[in-house]
Amino acid sequence: MNAFLALVRDVWRESRDKRVIWVLGLLGLVVVAFFGSLSFTPVDADAALRRAAQTLGEQRMRQGMFVGTMSRISAVRVSVAEPRAPRPEDDFPLGIDGLRVVELEFADTGEVDGLYVAWRSVERMARGEGRAASRGGAPSEADAAQAPIGPEEHRAVLESRFRAAGFAPVVVRLDPDSPRRFVVGAGVERPLELRGACEVSWCFGAFSTALEDHSQAEFLAELQAGVAERFAGFIGILVLLSMFAAALPELLQKGRFDLLLARPVGRVRLILFKYLGAVLFVLLLWTLLFCGCVVALGVTTGFWKFGLIGCALTCTLVFAAIYPVAMLVGAATRHVTLASLAGLMAWGLEGIVQTLRMLIESGQVDRATRWKPVIDAAYWILPKSSDLTRLNQWMLARDHLAADSAARIYGAAPTVDWWFAGGTTALFAAAMVTLTCLFVARRDW
Repeated sequence: MNAFLALVRDVWRESRDKRVIWVLGLLGLVVVAFFGSLSFTPVDADAALRRAAQTLGEQRMRQGMFVGTMSRISAVRVSVAEPRAPRPEDDFPLGIDGLRVVELEFADTGEVDGLYVAWRSVERMARGEGRAASRGGAPSEADAAQAPIGPEEHRAVLESRFRAAGFAPVVVRLDPDSPRRFVVGAGVERPLELRGACEVSWCFGAFSTALEDHSQAEFLAELQAGVAERFAGFIGILVLLSMFAAALPELLQKGRFDLLLARPVGRVRLILFKYLGAVLFVLLLWTLLFCGCVVALGVTTGFWKFGLIGCALTCTLVFAAIYPVAMLVGAATRHVTLASLAGLMAWGLEGIVQTLRMLIESGQVDRATRWKPVIDAAYWILPKSSDLTRLNQWMLARDHLAADSAARIYGAAPTVDWWFAGGTTALFAAAMVTLTCLFVARRDW
């Protein structure tokens, strides 16, 4: 235990002496300060309701936080009254939190029919039953061939459109005197999930932007996922891999390695302690950064959510899976640049393999391609860092949004066999560390 703690202290001292870690730390402080500079205007439910009614033809389906958005915009001629409080004649159920009412009058019932057709088309795409719609595209033949559309279909599409704007529950009443007039009652059970309801300010109020296509909860979920994936999961991995890739080449220098071997620590334990020390250092670094972001955001906005802290573990696991490749090449070549490139190539290759598998599964690449067995074999062998990234995104979405809202906006939970992904990733890392230990133990230095 004493030997392990001594080597961990060595890792800390070596990392502290490198300028790049101080640069990374300063960038982390900038990120924390940015979180602390955020503020939001109070949620305006009427503004969100008005915007949802005026943009009924804008239908978007998210493909995850960073993958993309499928959009379909159709011109809908509709008159929108100012939102108001419910009246007795509206006959809405009692007990709905923050119920607001808006009256809609379409130019004719064909407008509502077209809205329903477009909505059903996007729903099928979400289930993978059709290709992505182009902006402003015409309804497909399958849409046009549907059974006649009636009041129930009109009610369903309007309820869906207002739920997509963050309102829940939604009750739609058809005006008995006119089939093109509707009275919509929208509840505000979760005000932070209303789209177009507030503005975000940053740099302590110096700049502000209206959140038209996002709710406050969506904005914060995507912001934190961006920090976890873009900053820690990309910039951080690049910096830390290049920094720790030098550990073994420097350790195996003539004179230094002899001094270490003079201590009562075996070669295998020396390599294992170096590896564990680097992983613990990375875990501590990301935990401090993410805790700082959560505390800064909570103090300034009162919005306390702790899912980002859990991302420190997944970001560390990505590093722990890739770093052994740099260790093995560093021990074999004693060349810092080659060790860094080896780790980055293993990381990049895993991303390429994951992308190819997604293209094959989506039908954009022929499933019978002769390269599929090679791609499947590479997927089995390589670590599954992309799966950990997907877990981060879903975890943060569920932390900020209700389960039904997160599923509606970002899709279903990642369909990943976590035992397989975690087990093969651990096997890959263990194999690389074992090869490194065997190489160092057997070679006559």
